[in-house]
Amino acid sequence: MFGLKLLIFISTVHYTVSGEIQNVSNIKVTASGKCMTSSKVMNVLTLIGQKQCIRKCLQNHQCKSVNYRKKQLHCELIAAKYGESGTSLVLDSECDYIEMEDQPQELTGSCKATSCKEECVPLSSGKPFCVNGKCPTGWQIIGEKKYCFVNSPIKWQAAKASCIWMEAHLLEIESEAEQILIQNKASGDRWWMGGTDEESEGTFIWVHSNTTLNYTNWLEDEPNNGGTGENCLEILSDGLWNDNKCDSSFYYICEKMIK
Repeated sequence: MFGLKLLIFISTVHYTVSGEIQNVSNIKVTASGKCMTSSKVMNVLTLIGQKQCIRKCLQNHQCKSVNYRKKQLHCELIAAKYGESGTSLVLDSECDYIEMEDQPQELTGSCKATSCKEECVPLSSGKPFCVNGKCPTGWQIIGEKKYCFVNSPIKWQAAKASCIWMEAHLLEIESEAEQILIQNKASGDRWWMGGTDEESEGTFIWVHSNTTLNYTNWLEDEPNNGGTGENCLEILSDGLWNDNKCDSSFYYICEKMIK
């Protein structure tokens, strides 16, 4: 047992994530060069900056600490902190262990004053959106899958996280038959799907299944990257597909197989 916390204050750190520089101020590392082992890892996020990793934990009612691996941009959200039953610190030169009670609460942004029981996602409007692990509009069984059509516009990464909290993932259309089924239900609005070409420009993959798009229904002359930075996949009001900026806010569709 460590009787004393090792707190390292980071005044300003810069990370490059998806082409953006992240400025991190007043982050407090509880144990540098160490990771905490625990059976209570809630979620694992990849390609995420340290500040965003901590913010995700602060916005979650159950999250108490994170392991953050700097080189891999890898974040583990943990529903426990060091000293609780089943936890231990192990040496790992690439890892920082960070407890939430040490962090500036303003990192939670618009979610700070909410009563969310699980995770809060800040919307582009500045309002918080509570993700409680349930489909807010009710699951719809279509074919061999369940779908959740969420009519709260949020950014692509937030939509991806929301689906994960529902034990699902963003929509992956795999056939013309599925396209027709979704198009009939989703017409009239714009919805995020689970495709991106962030890793290799022009090569879209489904992030959940980590496969290329065998079936597509692109709008004419799409995907075109919009000149620059359109890396996330949406389905338009007429059912055609388009690449758009991941920071845009749209409705989104989650899916999971019928058990």
